[in-house]
Amino acid sequence: MEKQVFQIVNNQHMFVITHEQGFTTLTTYTNDAGHEADRFISEVKLSTTESRMLMLLLSNQGKVVSKDDIMAEVWKNKFVTENSIRQVIFTLRRFFFDQEKPHHLLLNSRGVGYTLRNSQKLAADNNASGAYSSIIPHALCNHSRGEHDSFIRKVFSRLRSLVNMPHITRLENK
Repeated sequence: MEKQVFQIVNNQHMFVITHEQGFTTLTTYTNDAGHEADRFISEVKLSTTESRMLMLLLSNQGKVVSKDDIMAEVWKNKFVTENSIRQVIFTLRRFFFDQEKPHHLLLNSRGVGYTLRNSQKLAADNNASGAYSSIIPHALCNHSRGEHDSFIRKVFSRLRSLVNMPHITRLENK
């Protein structure tokens, strides 16, 4: 199975979602133009149900996914109620810091289903080329030596390991 990498950006955060072999990891960074470098906040490994829900919403990004489709795809042949969907959506909103109304990333189409906004697919497999540059926070690309240099190297190393991009080494060679 191929590795998939997605990015979701809002005013305050950048989320990098890595999905491989049924496992999904959500890594969160600040997205503050006032700081010199985007800062790592957290990394969460999603449960199987959360992973299926998020991947379904990502694959239908910008479209409303009906509650019936969610039940069929996420719970596969198990009987669940709409409350199960709401619980998983609540958990995902907490991970995306999207709990206050109006919601900005995970939108509810009342009575119909849910939509995920602001996502971008960065890579579809380990051999994709050229798709990785947008995953690197903008401040990392133009960073010169300074007090944040070791932090920058750690973040860059972490991002590189997430998407397996050994061909990009320009920060480490400075």
